[in-house]
Amino acid sequence: MIDQLYTWFGCKKQVVDRVWQAWGSDITLTCEPFAGTAIVSLSAPDECHISNMYLNDADAHVANVLRSVLYDPDEVIYHCCHPRLELDLHMIHDYLTSSKPSLRELLGTAINACDPVLAGLWVWGINNWLGGGWCSDDLVLKTPDKVALDNTDLEEFTGTWRNKLDHGNKLTERIATWRQKLNHRNQITERLTDSPRYEHVKDLVYSIYHRLRDAKILYGDFERVLTGSYLESFTCGIFVDPPYPQTDAYYDNNEDETFARALRWFIDNCDNPKYRIIFCCQESNLVGIELPDKIRKEVWSRSGGYAKEKKEDRHTEVLLFSSACINPDDMAWAL
Repeated sequence: MIDQLYTWFGCKKQVVDRVWQAWGSDITLTCEPFAGTAIVSLSAPDECHISNMYLNDADAHVANVLRSVLYDPDEVIYHCCHPRLELDLHMIHDYLTSSKPSLRELLGTAINACDPVLAGLWVWGINNWLGGGWCSDDLVLKTPDKVALDNTDLEEFTGTWRNKLDHGNKLTERIATWRQKLNHRNQITERLTDSPRYEHVKDLVYSIYHRLRDAKILYGDFERVLTGSYLESFTCGIFVDPPYPQTDAYYDNNEDETFARALRWFIDNCDNPKYRIIFCCQESNLVGIELPDKIRKEVWSRSGGYAKEKKEDRHTEVLLFSSACINPDDMAWAL
């Protein structure tokens, strides 16, 4: 199995082997409409002959990283090895978040359009950032009654978001100067090219590069890639891992709607003989949902991670298998 280039909340690395058992060695196309780290497709066993790989993610930075590794891996490697400075972590977080609108426009100009500098810094940052919220424009801090924050509400928040809400960080006023500063080749950064960390990142990036050479990397809504024009001519392994519905009052996003649409697509296509679909969710997400009998369900436990509360939820992770998936009890081959 290939290693992850960056940490990713909800990554399904633990079940990669199980996914490939259910897909089988005869599939010729893999599709991840919620790519994240794309760890499932990138971990294809050697005996599989994948002629097409479709990766899609609605996060501009994820799409940019995958494209940049494919089209300019050396530049990505260099910026992945940025020195580990806490001040830079917060500065780069602001820089990347502010750059997201222009990055979206860039990605839409051509299939190979990318920004490897932003990609390397994003990978560096997410691997050094604790908790969630790295460069996420889906996160909107709100009071429980969804009114705008005022000074009395600031006591509820600490850390990076508290600093931003206090307007204590003036770096947002100097966006035009950041790119020049971040591109500056100082002697300390140059010496990183001789370090073991640089060599490790280089080996990892190039191992991913070689597996991405035949990939089609899309950026946008997940249903764009789940169409007959992409899938109908192949025996497909489709891994659907949507964002789980949120119940936190301080989040304002479309995750509930996205999950519902993804589950509906899975149920509507679960009997397609060419689609070996695996859908990820939690037991609680299926309450009140009547699944067709042809769908198989397996429960598994993820690692605890940084969570301090609701750790019992990690034992209620679910994989749903469409009817075309290979049942492990009937397998005539093994990884």
